[in-house]
Amino acid sequence: MPQLPILAVLSGYTRDACFKSSRVGIFFHDHHVDIPISLCHNHSYSRHHQRGRRPWRIASGFQLNSGQGLISTWNRGYEQMEKKVFLWLTLVCPGLACILMTLFLTPWAGAEGYDEVMGRGKLRHIGVPYAHFVSGSGDGFSVELVQMFSDYLGVRYEYVNTTWERVIADLIGKKTTLSTQKLSTGKPVEIKGDLIANGLTILPWREREILFSTPIFPSGVWIVARADFPHQPIVPSGDLTHDIQSTIDRVKGYRVLAIEGGCLDPALNRLENSGVNVKIMPVKMNLNELIPAIMNNEAECTLLDFPDALVGIQKWPGRVKILGPVSMNQYMGVGFAKSSVRLRNEFNLFFCRCVNEGKYAKLVEKYYPSVFSYYPLFFEGVVRACEKK
Repeated sequence: MPQLPILAVLSGYTRDACFKSSRVGIFFHDHHVDIPISLCHNHSYSRHHQRGRRPWRIASGFQLNSGQGLISTWNRGYEQMEKKVFLWLTLVCPGLACILMTLFLTPWAGAEGYDEVMGRGKLRHIGVPYAHFVSGSGDGFSVELVQMFSDYLGVRYEYVNTTWERVIADLIGKKTTLSTQKLSTGKPVEIKGDLIANGLTILPWREREILFSTPIFPSGVWIVARADFPHQPIVPSGDLTHDIQSTIDRVKGYRVLAIEGGCLDPALNRLENSGVNVKIMPVKMNLNELIPAIMNNEAECTLLDFPDALVGIQKWPGRVKILGPVSMNQYMGVGFAKSSVRLRNEFNLFFCRCVNEGKYAKLVEKYYPSVFSYYPLFFEGVVRACEKK
């Protein structure tokens, strides 16, 4: 009689106070047998086997002391083995579930997004037309970067258009509601893509719901005014905190457009109780519409992400001006679902390859040529970090 490995792996568990239902997967060479078990003595494990749930396949390596002949004898001993494993797990080692989940579950669950992309042969890029990240015409910094990532993975590229209001829901598959820097999730919705890339600022409330890549672009919130605004831009002092206060002092008593929830929320940018007349715009408003709004005299100034501010002064030369910053330095990244750890990690490796090969610098130069002079330390840091990998 060959020695049988008593090594079980959880697959397809249902979690409650005492792990009432679970499946144990025993692997024999290329064969897998799912045995439903209960980790509560008063629970009938057979019911879960009948429900036909699709188990997770979490492999665990071991060796058999005999050859393939074991497989042919498995069916005859299935019922006996099922009882032995059930008794051993429930009576001898009820804590195995927690141990195995800690050791095995997270790495395999984290590969979910990567496996789906590779199996589908297509990477779905969720994007919102914004600044020079996603133009809406098939190009942009983020579009080209994700297209290169698709080539790196060896899969096709597909762009999925969305709005700021729906962008995270389209990634995580849950309806989202945003209020005062807090994102609430609701009923399930269709998952439409594998990653978000469109100049997405890394903010605490977003990090609670999605994974971010390494920072790929510098940002911050600045105040942009019409050219006829009576005050001139600040003169940088070398002290960002001082520069922020100087900028706020210039717009006290004037109307400044803002949008709650995202990076243009006045609560994030020191404008609350500052004497600034903040005008909140609709959440559904496209950020590209803010400069046209001040040019139409809806306000004298507006908050803008720094990349969008650069686009604004290029698009409307002589008609708008940047007064100065109202936030500390911020960073933008690519967003992934929490289950897509491996896909995120693959992107980080790809990103460093782009940096080391000079492709990243060329892409930044193409879409944001002046950003190097504003944030030289960021780009120097990116190069140093990637040289070590």
